[in-house]
Amino acid sequence: MSKIWEFYDTMDELVYVSDTDSHELVYMNKKALLTYGFHSLDELAGKKCYEILQNSSVPCSICNNRELQEGYFFEQRQYDPTLERHFLRKDTLLTENGKKYRMTMAFDIDNLGQINSLIRKLEQMSYRDQLTGIGNRHAMNRFIDNLEAAQSLGIVYCDVTGLKETNDQKGHDWGDKLIIDACSCLQKTFGEYELFRIGGDELLALCTPIEESALWQGIEQLRKHLRKKSIHMAVGGLWERTSFCGVSRLIAEAERRMYQDKAAYYRKHGTDRRHPVETVSGWM
Repeated sequence: MSKIWEFYDTMDELVYVSDTDSHELVYMNKKALLTYGFHSLDELAGKKCYEILQNSSVPCSICNNRELQEGYFFEQRQYDPTLERHFLRKDTLLTENGKKYRMTMAFDIDNLGQINSLIRKLEQMSYRDQLTGIGNRHAMNRFIDNLEAAQSLGIVYCDVTGLKETNDQKGHDWGDKLIIDACSCLQKTFGEYELFRIGGDELLALCTPIEESALWQGIEQLRKHLRKKSIHMAVGGLWERTSFCGVSRLIAEAERRMYQDKAAYYRKHGTDRRHPVETVSGWM
């Protein structure tokens, strides 16, 4: 699981994660382990969530909740017969290494008045990329849904060169550093606008409102910041006076231009795309 679990271990509320297919518990924070009589995560092996949390031999309705989706919390009050207490549950879906998990945060009903601010913070966290701190794909979709179409829109679609090769040859810590450094260059240039990490090596800036000249000047400034750090990103830029024609279509066009820029880079440098560039974030 990701480093975010270190945060959940500091919470006084119950947090647990189960496999959506097998219903086996794969994680409990320290508070939940102690509450249910466990001493380590190893003791959860083979334990079904409904056996431990509901003292039942069959999955409960929440186990089969089809309304759950990533980035959103489904709220439900439930009685826990094991602890003989009522809880407010906040359930959501997570994807880790291509596998789906159900994460639950359970709040004691008696303490609901004290946890509203915490719930808001946790919901905000679900819209942040844990590595870079900028928005994730869920945040991008929310931003697009609330976008004022009458305003001008600038799009900067970026793809970090050499990430896969860096991960394969130097390790994921090096790859993470490459992404963080590339993101910092984007933040220096377009930090006043909305930034998102929408894939492993893909970064996106949605700039509204923005003058067309400011967008192109910003992209040139971005390239300068990247050169200083010995990083290359393929960049596709697009400006439209309005976005009435549809933001998704405009993003797709910016992505197409990014791939054109990437192809031009490989042609110019005679670089085999299967091999890394000579320098990666100044480390090679």
